[in-house]
Amino acid sequence: MKVSALDGDNDIILVTMVDGASPWERAPEFRRGDCVAGIVVRVESRFVMIEMVGVPGLVGLAPPPLRGNLSRGDRVTCMVTNFSREKNKLSLRLRGTMA
Repeated sequence: MKVSALDGDNDIILVTMVDGASPWERAPEFRRGDCVAGIVVRVESRFVMIEMVGVPGLVGLAPPPLRGNLSRGDRVTCMVTNFSREKNKLSLRLRGTMA
């Protein structure tokens, strides 16, 4: 998937398929509390978009960190707070950065 537009006023992220099957179909069954690795793909004032390592195109959202700064390309560890394959929703909480 590729992010095609962001509407921060209405909390909407528009995405388009790059090729092949939806990454949501290939995603493992994440459970609340699972620790996962990801790569920061976008940083906004209200959220951070994180692509899951091992599932190209699967992007989750996390609140921005209270301390420190993140940049595009940073490798991070996260905890899953909500996952719904049917709603294409993956909510995360940042746990730390990886070297």
